[in-house]
Amino acid sequence: MLGRLFEASLNVLIVRRLRPVAHGLFSRGAAELAEYWMKVGNDNLEDFLEKDTLKGEELVSAAIFVRLQHNIPHLRSWPQAMAYGLLPDNVSNTLQKLHELVDLICTKADKSEESTHWAERHTLVGTIYAASELYMLTDYSEGYIDTKNFIDSRLKGKSSICCHT
Repeated sequence: MLGRLFEASLNVLIVRRLRPVAHGLFSRGAAELAEYWMKVGNDNLEDFLEKDTLKGEELVSAAIFVRLQHNIPHLRSWPQAMAYGLLPDNVSNTLQKLHELVDLICTKADKSEESTHWAERHTLVGTIYAASELYMLTDYSEGYIDTKNFIDSRLKGKSSICCHT
């Protein structure tokens, strides 16, 4: 397992064009690198949301899928990164990154002045994201279309909660 975690962290270093010795600069090793990868994914999601014109359920679906696509280069080793993120020393940072991701999506999807379903909306989007991330790990369809369909099926009929515009 540690070999795969090192592979995952090394892949992140290579993708971000850092030298492999940089691995030692992170006090929590692979977990901290995975958190960095999540931050980059959230930054990319924010860029997508600023440019995108979709609304409602379509926006939430597209945003979740775009964010999941960020993990594709490291999908083989992502289960280990996820496991590391759930360790007691790391879980608060992992949840913070998940909250940031969900908040980005929900803020863009809800343009109403008063939000009466804030907690439900964030819980729904976070749950769908997490379930979809797990689903994607076993999705071998071309272009991860089965994951996209999974997201859409989870959102179907829930636009009154997740997507006020």
